[in-house]
Amino acid sequence: MRGDLPHEEPEAITLHFSLSAFDDESSLDEGEDMEGICDARVLRLNDGHLLLTEPLSVTFFGPYGPMLNLGDLIEVVPMDEGTYRYVRTVQQARLWTRTKAPASQQAIEQDPVRQILDRITEAGGKWEWNASAITVQFLLAEGEEDIPHSIKELVDDLLPSAVREAERMPKNSEKAPYMTLSKNQLLRNQAMDDIVAIYPYKVEGRWVFDDETVGLIQEPFVSGANAIMERMTQDIPGAEDGFRLRFSQKEFPASMAVFEWRREEFGGNWYYSPDFDLEGWLSPALLRYFDEPPKRLYTKFDRFRRPLRLRLELRR
Repeated sequence: MRGDLPHEEPEAITLHFSLSAFDDESSLDEGEDMEGICDARVLRLNDGHLLLTEPLSVTFFGPYGPMLNLGDLIEVVPMDEGTYRYVRTVQQARLWTRTKAPASQQAIEQDPVRQILDRITEAGGKWEWNASAITVQFLLAEGEEDIPHSIKELVDDLLPSAVREAERMPKNSEKAPYMTLSKNQLLRNQAMDDIVAIYPYKVEGRWVFDDETVGLIQEPFVSGANAIMERMTQDIPGAEDGFRLRFSQKEFPASMAVFEWRREEFGGNWYYSPDFDLEGWLSPALLRYFDEPPKRLYTKFDRFRRPLRLRLELRR
């Protein structure tokens, strides 16, 4: 029998937090902080302690940023009715965890994937979709070091196969809203809603990036954009192996450089950065992220891992 939580009905609560409350250097730069709000399903042990009943990514970076996990005991401070502020994680449960990426929202909504996720739930697992990745967690029973082969096969083999099948299905013409589907309602901080993150790296001296959720593999930066990438990364150690570039058409906390639209040419768009005093051309791939070329692009660039090129296994 899998490890289990107390047999009580979970309570839906709203959790306020500061990113600085999480010990996650990859999600927060020195001197930077940000407030966020997310919804969670918990068992309330008392007014100061809650038990998480599902995995919960607290930011738009999903499992690649700070997380609260199934079975975590967290310390909180009550605010309004049903609203708490996160203080710290007091104790973590013993878990078997997998993160599978990429998986688009379109795929998650298709029957082949839903059927596998239902089987995972029936087997005692919990799952979450965020940042184009599915996180699956099982509690380990006392003395148990691993889970049965049948569950591993379900998560490691059948789920990725179902996602691939679903990705090949005809897509709905209606554009899906950005990151709205999850077992939890995720971050609601409006300043963060429209931020996109990509993870550029170098191949044979050229900057490229992958984003399989929008059909891009080794998409190159050319015509001045490559020079801009060099300026962005000059103070980021090991950037050629991958760094994080966040961008939005809306100004967001801690943004570092702005790019102003200049003109359209060859199906792409030229942008000028007063911060770098450089102009670069962005390919038509920009329209995979926006309905029309933004008049301004706000950016932040820092050291970070490249999630979509790795199969990560989180063990917390």
